[in-house]
Amino acid sequence: MPTHRLLPTALAACLLGTVLGSRPASAQPAAPPKLSSADLLEDVDVLRRVYEAAHPGLYRYNTKADSDRHFADLRAVFARDRTLAEAYVAFSQFLAKVRCGHTYANFFNQDKDVAKALFAGKNRVPFCFRWIDGKMVVIRDLFAEKALKPGTEVLAINGVKASDVLARLMTVARADGGNDAKRVAYLEVRGTGGYEAFDIFLPLFFPSAAERMELQVRAPGADRPVTLTVAAQQHAQRQALASGKGPAKGEAEPLWKFEELDGGWRTCGCRVGPFTTASGTGGRSSTGEWTTWSSGASRRW
Repeated sequence: MPTHRLLPTALAACLLGTVLGSRPASAQPAAPPKLSSADLLEDVDVLRRVYEAAHPGLYRYNTKADSDRHFADLRAVFARDRTLAEAYVAFSQFLAKVRCGHTYANFFNQDKDVAKALFAGKNRVPFCFRWIDGKMVVIRDLFAEKALKPGTEVLAINGVKASDVLARLMTVARADGGNDAKRVAYLEVRGTGGYEAFDIFLPLFFPSAAERMELQVRAPGADRPVTLTVAAQQHAQRQALASGKGPAKGEAEPLWKFEELDGGWRTCGCRVGPFTTASGTGGRSSTGEWTTWSSGASRRW
């Protein structure tokens, strides 16, 4: 079953004016514009009609009564105007309740303006980590000071316990049925993919995750934790550091790549990333025109 895109048009409509507009450097940050309750409720109605008519797994892990309650809860959230970020989180939490691993507000299918507003901040943690027995354990340090040895436990980010971060983010994690182990793994940062769910949702749930982060950490074998202040990273910057040869700053790594391997085009390599169907892919270089890309690659060979 294909992944489901965030359907509402209202989410894109709010991005005019103050979200993307410029303002004097000395001005106070403007409050984010709100999506109207009426538009959001209309979006819920569209979502419900489509899902009840076409989603094959809507009642696989939920009864009809469960689904009715989830839709009612979503409508209650949208009883008042919401920001784009609030709406994205609310839809994501609703979709997680379907408990289908392919059903989520797909990061890569969002309109480019939505992606810029929600996904482009300098708010990535400067390390890769795994969740081990509920603990956030560093597997790779990606900031200049190299103060986080592999095995270091991150106890808190900006005063929020790592366990509390995990609990909040589990409300948007996707997996089939009761597979919470996969949900936890989904919320790790490995530095091997494009957008990673932890990166997307940490600043949406915890807006204090901004350009400077205060980490409370405990190194392997240490008796006491220490507090570090580190610079957060942008998406492309962290991808480049994690890969060791990533794209230039400000660029995104191509989803699809075709290149010669032997200097004479006798042996070629082809790397094919996820196929997306929307015109905007969350800042990725692909626009979904895979037929054009594949034809061009064939002609080169």
